Amino acid sequence: ERNECPLLDEGSYYFYTKDNQEGIIQKQMTMLPKWTLGFVSDDLKDKTAYFDGENKSNNAYEFLWEEIEEAYECIIDVDFITRTLNFYSLEYYAAYHKTDIHLSKSNDLKEVTIESKDDDCFTAITVKQNDNLSLVYSNPNGSETLYNFTHCFSDMSPELQTALIKWQEKYEATILPYRTLSEQWANALDDLTNAEKDLDILKEELNNLKISRDTVINATASEETKQANLNTVNANISAKEQAIFAQENVIATKKENIKTTYEEPLQAYANECSLSLTAKDTSGNLIFTQDLLNELSAYINPAEYSDDYITQTDDMKYAEIYQQSNKLFDRAKKELEKLSTQSYTFSVENNSFLFNKKFERFSKQLIPGAIVYLETSDDHMEQVH
Repeated sequence: ERNECPLLDEGSYYFYTKDNQEGIIQKQMTMLPKWTLGFVSDDLKDKTAYFDGENKSNNAYEFLWEEIEEAYECIIDVDFITRTLNFYSLEYYAAYHKTDIHLSKSNDLKEVTIESKDDDCFTAITVKQNDNLSLVYSNPNGSETLYNFTHCFSDMSPELQTALIKWQEKYEATILPYRTLSEQWANALDDLTNAEKDLDILKEELNNLKISRDTVINATASEETKQANLNTVNANISAKEQAIFAQENVIATKKENIKTTYEEPLQAYANECSLSLTAKDTSGNLIFTQDLLNELSAYINPAEYSDDYITQTDDMKYAEIYQQSNKLFDRAKKELEKLSTQSYTFSVENNSFLFNKKFERFSKQLIPGAIVYLETSDDHMEQVH
């Protein structure tokens, strides 16, 4: 049986039907008449994702597990018996799939083998979008790069550790005021765009008046009539030129206000939150010396990131681009959290309790993705999937 996926036009789609706009999952379910839509976590329903209209997937399986899961950052749980599809956000799944299973040496655990993958750790991620969508509205350091030094922090000198703690505190404390000012900046840019459009209209109207003046001059009419018409059109031209002059002054004022009220303060935030000699702590003191930055450079292991499901289109207002930039920042930050975390593989040897009636309550909790607690060293428990 070949189950098709919906053909999508280019655009952004809600995950779940909202405001009379059919959600992408409802579109998919109409293509799967033998399946039922089950649970959808509330924090997933309002999520949106952009699709380029190329419709890369050939079937529902590819569409759901290769596009939907990535685009909406969700987990799909399949009940093959009832033919039901359930959809969970990553946060909901992590919160509601913890078990009270503890495998330790004092119960069923015999041996644990741990393998780490240090080579997979990155400390920086640089966003590179094909559509030029930027993190400028959302990243307090003013660049396209995010940093996370958690994995290698313990290897650094005490002086660099102290500096990075101060830098991180400053960076986190600046996110909200930076984004608030960025949103105001975006709104001001939209206002400027509207003012420039009004100026274009005035200039077009002036051009039409000049055409009308030429028509009056070349018209067959008495000199008295021609002069009267010419006086009228010249007065209109003069008034329009004055309106254009006034609008140009309005635009110049708006541009200066944007520069001093938004762009310069945002650049000041960026200077203070950058990994450079201009970085300042929350008290306004400089954080780094050149020697500390030289040491830090050895720990910067960068990766590149792009997201096909967040985009900037030509017809977007700056306020909409601001929202897209924030979404891109949040998703890039989550990706860096994964890339900067040391990954482990646990091989466990333990006595089986799955078919023991005494432990039925525990065995029922073992579903795909369930989180159990594992003793990896004496009296130290890890959450593992």
